Amino acid sequence: MVLDIIKALEDKLEAKYGSTANIFTDKELITAEKDYFLIDVQEVSQSPALGARFLRAHQFNITYHPLERGNRLNLYQIASELFDVLGEVTVTGGDLLKGSQMKYTLIEDEMHFDIHYDLYMRKVIDPVDPIESLEHQTSVKG
Repeated sequence: MVLDIIKALEDKLEAKYGSTANIFTDKELITAEKDYFLIDVQEVSQSPALGARFLRAHQFNITYHPLERGNRLNLYQIASELFDVLGEVTVTGGDLLKGSQMKYTLIEDEMHFDIHYDLYMRKVIDPVDPIESLEHQTSVKG
C-alpha cells in the first residue's frame, strides 16, 4: 500500500509542478537541473482494530528544494498550495485517501511538508467450517 501512496503523491505533484520541478523518491537519483521535490516515507505503523480490521498509518515528509536560495515567500506559497494539492490523493484501484496532521517547516531555504495518510484495512482470513473440524470423544464411567 505504501508504494500506491507514493505513486499517488508523485502523480499529484507532477500534475501541479511537473513543468517547474522534478519529483524524486530516492536520494541517490537526484539531479539538480531544476527545483525538486523529494518524497520520503518517515514511518509506517499498524494498530489492531475491531475484528479482522487494523489501522495502518503512513507518515510522509515531502521536501521542496529550490535552486534559487533566499526566496522564502516562494516557499510559503508552495507550502500553502500543498495543503490543497496533497489533501486528497487517489491510489491504485480508485480509493480516495485524505491527508491529516499536515504541517510544514522551513529549514535553511528548504520546505519540509509532513502529512499522514491513515486507513483501515481488513485482514483476509480463510473461512473454516467449524463442523468439519469438530472432534468428538465419548467414554463411559463405571
